[in-house]
Amino acid sequence: MVKEGKLPERKIHYIAKDFNLEKEELEIELKSIVGNKRSFVLLEGLIFFLSKTITNELIELIGNVQISGSYLGAVSYLDNIEDTDCFKRLIKFFSEEIMVDGKFEYLTLPTSYYESLNFYELIQQEDYVSLSKKYSPKNKIENGDLVVNEQLYLLQRV
Repeated sequence: MVKEGKLPERKIHYIAKDFNLEKEELEIELKSIVGNKRSFVLLEGLIFFLSKTITNELIELIGNVQISGSYLGAVSYLDNIEDTDCFKRLIKFFSEEIMVDGKFEYLTLPTSYYESLNFYELIQQEDYVSLSKKYSPKNKIENGDLVVNEQLYLLQRV
């Protein structure tokens, strides 16, 4: 998409941190990357595994670093996902195959969570299934019950 002129050339930085232990290091690293310019930070494959307290602290930290006009992308599940068979299988897998003590704790968030953030305005929300139809019609997901349907949020720093 860069070659077609649809996206600007840009540097992508991946940051790996233990948010329970390395908040100060994360803030320093983010500041060095972002500087005093608009940025886009994506939280993907992450929120599900964090506590609500850590998620709040992380988003507040990012909000303190980003300047007005910057964007935050976040991927999470709505509470009602817990009722789907696909999600139940996912939790069973984590509990039985990944967790040592057999108990897997996860985080789902309602859209109202994103609507109430202090530093951000919710610009757009779409789910994975509808986005597959929009951006990949040849490979669209016909049966949303067969996937754990994530919600994708785009927020702008105010």
